[in-house]
Amino acid sequence: MDRNLMALVILTAFSKREQPLDQEFAIALLSTLLNENIDEEKFNNIISVLAEMGYVVPGSNPQASTRGVAVAETLGGSSLNRYDVEFVEKNTERFIASPPDSRRDQTEALLSAVSRRTLFSGRPVEKIPSEKFISNSVKVTFAIKTVPLVENYFDEAFIKGMRSAADRYRTLGWIERGVEEKFGAPAAVKLTADGFVVYSSAEVDAARASGLDFTRARFERKQSIEDLPEAQRAFADKALNIRFREKGFSRTAQGRRFINFQKYDTEITELGTFRLYHGFNFRLDYTSSVTAVAWFDPISKVVLTIHDYVEHLRRQGLSEREISDELLGKSVRVLPSGSKGEIVRLNEMRLDTAKELVPGTKTTYAEYWNQRHRFKLTNELQQTVEVQLGDSGYNYPVETAYFDRDELETLSSTPLTLEPTSLDPVDRVKKTEQLVSQLLDNPIEDTFFNIQFGRRLLNWSELEAEKFCSGLSRLSPPSLHFNIIRQMTEVSSDPRSIFKYGPYSKEKSVSVVVVLVPATLPDESIRRFFENLNASYKRLYFGNLKFSPSSILKYSNKIERSKLPNLLESKRVSVEGQGIALVVLPPNRFDLYLPTKEEIFRRWSVPAQVLLTSTFERIARGEVGPTRGTILQLYTKLIRKKEAAWILAEPADRRMETMYVGIGFSATPYTEHRANSFAAMCDSKGGDIDWKPIGIPFGGRYIDEKWFTGFLGFVQDNLRAGVKRIVVFRKGDTYEDEIEAMQKVVSETRGRPWEDFNFVSILNEGRRIFSLGEVLQNPESGVFARVNNKEALLVCSLQHAVQLQQGTAIPVRLVRAIGSSDIEGIVSEYRALTYLNWAAPITSSKYPLVVNIANRIAQLVKELTDIRMLEAYLPL
Repeated sequence: MDRNLMALVILTAFSKREQPLDQEFAIALLSTLLNENIDEEKFNNIISVLAEMGYVVPGSNPQASTRGVAVAETLGGSSLNRYDVEFVEKNTERFIASPPDSRRDQTEALLSAVSRRTLFSGRPVEKIPSEKFISNSVKVTFAIKTVPLVENYFDEAFIKGMRSAADRYRTLGWIERGVEEKFGAPAAVKLTADGFVVYSSAEVDAARASGLDFTRARFERKQSIEDLPEAQRAFADKALNIRFREKGFSRTAQGRRFINFQKYDTEITELGTFRLYHGFNFRLDYTSSVTAVAWFDPISKVVLTIHDYVEHLRRQGLSEREISDELLGKSVRVLPSGSKGEIVRLNEMRLDTAKELVPGTKTTYAEYWNQRHRFKLTNELQQTVEVQLGDSGYNYPVETAYFDRDELETLSSTPLTLEPTSLDPVDRVKKTEQLVSQLLDNPIEDTFFNIQFGRRLLNWSELEAEKFCSGLSRLSPPSLHFNIIRQMTEVSSDPRSIFKYGPYSKEKSVSVVVVLVPATLPDESIRRFFENLNASYKRLYFGNLKFSPSSILKYSNKIERSKLPNLLESKRVSVEGQGIALVVLPPNRFDLYLPTKEEIFRRWSVPAQVLLTSTFERIARGEVGPTRGTILQLYTKLIRKKEAAWILAEPADRRMETMYVGIGFSATPYTEHRANSFAAMCDSKGGDIDWKPIGIPFGGRYIDEKWFTGFLGFVQDNLRAGVKRIVVFRKGDTYEDEIEAMQKVVSETRGRPWEDFNFVSILNEGRRIFSLGEVLQNPESGVFARVNNKEALLVCSLQHAVQLQQGTAIPVRLVRAIGSSDIEGIVSEYRALTYLNWAAPITSSKYPLVVNIANRIAQLVKELTDIRMLEAYLPL
C-alpha cells in the first residue's frame, strides 16, 4: 500500500469537509490501515514529502491542496483498495460529527486495534513441538545389490498422447508384462518426457515383446542399479506393488491407490445395493539413496456396479428391453483401471465365468480377473456389457463396470445419500497401523535390493530428522472486517461474525419476485417462513426482504419438467431494483433444480435460491441455523463484482501489492476435445472480486505455451494500479512439461508489469497430521510443514471458529510450480484467503474463494443446457 497516497486521502477527507486536521486521529487512522504503529515523526515525514510534491499546504494545520484533492480522488480510487478509502471517509465523517469525548474514544480504539492485530494477526508463524504430532508413515531402508542394468528408451507418441491416465496405465503395464514374458528378465516401464523407458537387464526389442511397432529405440548399459536412481525407484515401486498384490490389493489407474477387490461391504440405497471396497493410498518419499518414508492412508471406494443396478431395475419391474434402453449411452467406468467409456449394449446372454475363456487367452473369465487384477467375480453366471473405450469396444462382466459419482447424480431424482466413509483420527490411525502390520510383516527380498520396514508410525519430529521436512509450524488466524461502522475497532477471526456486524458491502433491499412451492405446503407455513426469514434478514443488518403473497406460485409434486415454462408463464412479475426468486423442492424432485433456475433467469433475469422442503420447514419453525444459512446464500447471490461479504483486516501479502487468481477448467460443452478456462480474481484483502471466462481455448489436458501466453495477456488486461505481484492457484498437479512451457513464456514476455509471477498447485494430501494428547485428534487449523522451498503441507480444512465435525482433517499440498515467492509466505496467504469463502460461517472450505468460484463456474458449464444461463448461477 502507498502510505503517502493513503495519508493524502486522509488529509483530503478533512479538507473536503473544511475541517482542521486532527493529527492524532489521522495517525491512528493511518496506523490502522497500514497495520503498524505510525509515530508522529513518521507522519510528519510523510507530510513533508507530500508538501514537496505540491499535494499538501504545510503548517501547524496541514491541508490537502487543490491539486492534492484531485490526486487523492483519482489515484485513491484506482490505486488503493476502495474499502480502505470508504473506511477513511466513514470514520472521518463519524469523528467530525462526534463530541470531544467520543472523538478521544474513537482514536484510542483505533490505536488499540492496531496493537492487538500486530500481536494476533494471521501473519506470525510459530514453531511448535513436532514430537507431539504423529504421521501415517513408516521408515523404509534399502540394501542395494549390484545388478547389471540396461535403459531401453523408446520414442512412441501414441503412449504420451493417450487421453487418460487409465489408458497409459493399462498400456504400460501390458508392455512391462510382455517384456518379462519374452525376455525372462525383471523389467519396469516408466513414461519419460519424449516417450517411455524400459529398465531391465536385457536389450529389449519392445516390438517383439508386445507386438507394437515401436521406433527410435536406444540402449544404454549401466553397471549397477546404484548408477541410476530413477531405475532404483521404479523397481522399488514394482517390488512394493508385488507385495501389495500378494496381500490381495490391486493397483488402480491413479497409481498410488490400491483396493482389495476380493471382498466388500454393502449399503442399500434408493438406487440399489452399493459395494464398499476398502484399500489405501500409498506414497513413497525418498530421503536419501537408501532410505525413504512410506505413507499409508486407508480409503473406501463406493461403487454401484452395472450388475447391482440391473438387479435394482428388475426389482422395480422393468423389462429386459427397458433395462437395456436405460443403460444405452450411459457413461461408465471399468475396474480396476477406472477407464471411462460409454455403454454400447447389455448382452442378454449370461456367460459362465468359471468355464468361458477370455478371447485370445487360455484362461477363464474368473481366472483372468483374479490372476490379472486380483478381482474376485462373485457370480459365476452373469451378463456382459459392451463398453466403448476410445476407438474400440470391449466386453466386461457386469460386476466389473460401474457408475461414478457424476453419473449417479443423473440416475437419481433425489440427492444421493450415502453413509459417510470418513474416519475420525482414532479410527484412522488404528486402521493405518493394521495396514502396516498386514502389508509390511516381513522384509522384501528383491532381485535388486533388500527392503526393510519400520514397524511404528513416525512422529513429525522423526520426519524432520529424516530430512523429509523442517518440522511443524502454526499460523495465527487472520483478522476479518465485516460492516466497518458496526464493527469499528473490534477484532474477529470468526466468519460467523457477519451475523453480529452485518456484511461489509452495503445492506441490500431485495424483492422476492416469485416463490415456487409445492402445493402440499400449507399457507400458514409459508407465512411463518417469510415472517421469520424477513425478520432475521433485517435484524442481522443484511437489509430488507420484500415479499408479497401474490408472488407465490404453487405446483404439483408430479409436474413434468416440460411443463415448467407454462407454469411460470402464468405468473406476471414486475422486477424493481434487485430481485430474487425462491424455489422450494421436495427431495424426490431434485431433477427440477437446474431447469427451474434457468427458466426463471431466462424470463426475469433474477437469480433463484433453491431450498429443500425440510429446510423450508425448519425456517418456518424459527430454527436459527438454517435461517442464517439461507440469509447468507440470498445475500451472496446478490453480490456484484467488486463487492464483498467481508474482507481481511490486513492484506494477505502484508503490502497490498498482489492480485490472486483462481483458475478452473471445463471440457464441455463446446466440443469433446476443447475445454474452457475460467478465472476469479481478488486483491490482497479479498475485495474487488471479479470472475469471467479467460477467453483462450484450452486443449483440455495440459497447459501449453499458446494457452499460457493468452492467459498472461488476460491477467495483464485485468490488472489494477499498484499490483506488482501475481499468485495463480490451480487445483491439481502441474506437470514438468507445463512448468517448462510457463517458464519459457514468462521469461520471454517483454514489458510485463509485475515483478513476481507465481503459479501454485493445490493437491489433496494423503500425508496426515494427527495431534497427540489424551486422545488422538485433528491438529489446530493453520498447522503446516515446510517440505522444501517450493512445497508445503497445510491443515486448513477446519477453522479456529468452525471445527471439523466429522472425519480427519485432509491437508492440502501447495507446490509453487513457477515464481520466486517463499513457500512459507504463500502458505500464510493461502490460509488467509480460505477465510473469505462465503459459506465459511456455516461450513469450512480448504480452498480460497477465488479457487472455489472459478471451479464452480467450470462445473456449471458442464451441467448447463444453455451457456448463456451461466449468469443465473453467479456469483454463486
